[in-house]
Amino acid sequence: MRREFPEKNPAYSGYDLEGIGARTVQAIETPEISVSLPLDLEGTPFQLSVWQALRAIPLGQSATYSEIACHIGVTNAAHSVLQACLANRVAVVIPCHRAVGDGGLGEYRWGLERKRLLLDREIRYSAV
Repeated sequence: MRREFPEKNPAYSGYDLEGIGARTVQAIETPEISVSLPLDLEGTPFQLSVWQALRAIPLGQSATYSEIACHIGVTNAAHSVLQACLANRVAVVIPCHRAVGDGGLGEYRWGLERKRLLLDREIRYSAV
């Protein structure tokens, strides 16, 4: 998180940036623990709408870039949804890993191996 936000020094409920990061790691390791932080996201109006839609995708589920585009009312914008996902600097809290391509995993800012791991872990936990 420090690499993504070197100019910021956020704090929330007694957590500094390292504590927020630790809470996020805990949510990765135990997906049923959600990360619910008030976010002051910086992005275009389109990016913000995509990121909001991503936060509404339930644990263990995914949606295609095209489905997300339709959900926010912008048909034929799958590539723009992908670009908004790649611009997301807050892994897991904005669950871009739940956005997939039509017929494949798509892309992920932090690598496809990590995306696959996050999705698999969420599916296992949501099935319990």
